[in-house]
Amino acid sequence: MRYSFTSKVTRSTTVKRWLAEQGVSHRLFKKMLADHLIWVDGQASGNGPVEAGQIIRFEIPTSKTLTPEFAPLEVIYEDANWLIVSKPAGLTSVPGPHTPNSSLLNRIAGYLVEQKIDAPQPAIMTRLDRDTVGLVLAAKHPYAQGRFDQAHQRTLTKHYLAVVSGKLPSPKGEIDAPLKLAADGIHRIVAADGQAALTKYRVLKEKT
Repeated sequence: MRYSFTSKVTRSTTVKRWLAEQGVSHRLFKKMLADHLIWVDGQASGNGPVEAGQIIRFEIPTSKTLTPEFAPLEVIYEDANWLIVSKPAGLTSVPGPHTPNSSLLNRIAGYLVEQKIDAPQPAIMTRLDRDTVGLVLAAKHPYAQGRFDQAHQRTLTKHYLAVVSGKLPSPKGEIDAPLKLAADGIHRIVAADGQAALTKYRVLKEKT
């Protein structure tokens, strides 16, 4: 089973332009085109003109590049397009060189396979580090991922509870320091050539 969607056109345009406005990326559109997974009013279609009132139906192509992992997955919320799952400590969010077939993403793929989705292509939208425990938002398919990237990426805020050693200079403040990947390929460190990172913190409790 593939994910399938319909969209009613409201003005004169082309299939590609209309779907792009709905959140279909250029890359996804090319795959759908190559696999003949676009229909206009029930007829197979390419990137042709469309008029107001016509119905475009499209399906998400399958991909076998992600190995499903059939392991426990704690689902906190689910709808037709999204999953919110709880990531345990010690599990990476996405596959890496040392764990190409075992990650939270692989487990989500396994979960979707069990729901009869053919060769699913989920995407982690809010990654957490391997040793971090918390909620992760995942798109079930590339169309949901594209809509998120188009509309919501810059409005997302993450909140963490952390245990730190030492004493912070004040009970509330900001840490503005660039971060980059450490030599072990897992942890991150403060470095002048890292990516900009701003952390706002507030001390909740101190151990005496």
